[in-house]
Amino acid sequence: PTTFFTMDVSSLTDSVFVQATHNWAPPDTMADMPLGLRISDYRFWSIRGIGEEHFTATGDFYFSRNSYLDDNLITWITDSVVMYYRENAGHEWQPVDFERIGAGWSSGTLRVLDLKFGDYVLGVWDTQVGIMEDPENGQQQLNIYPNPSNKIFHIDLTGTQPGTLIIYD
Repeated sequence: PTTFFTMDVSSLTDSVFVQATHNWAPPDTMADMPLGLRISDYRFWSIRGIGEEHFTATGDFYFSRNSYLDDNLITWITDSVVMYYRENAGHEWQPVDFERIGAGWSSGTLRVLDLKFGDYVLGVWDTQVGIMEDPENGQQQLNIYPNPSNKIFHIDLTGTQPGTLIIYD
């Protein structure tokens, strides 16, 4: 229970040994941290083992601002909690597909749908991602919500300036 992680194996063809470690230490930072992204500066998970090719599993990673577990990472209701993965310390952190479990903004679970051996870290896209204001009058021009979303999101545009909107998954 103190790993704040659970695993659900959906397919198993041979013996597999898995070790889940909750590291109470800062992970390596990203070489090119995207603007608006912060990763946890005090904890990450290592999922290691033997026989990865013999199983298919999901992994649930628990986060909570309420219990002071992630109170310096998750700071506001509009923060978007995300999960990043790397194979090992020799690789760069990459976003990983996940589902968010739980309705609250301050605690819940991120379920990684295709669990692999490697390291996982929580990240937060800060409150300004998805919101753009007109520098002249301070009025909001672009708002994307909810962030994060579950396949459906809204884009509100105001103002008369033409532009290009590019959406990345």
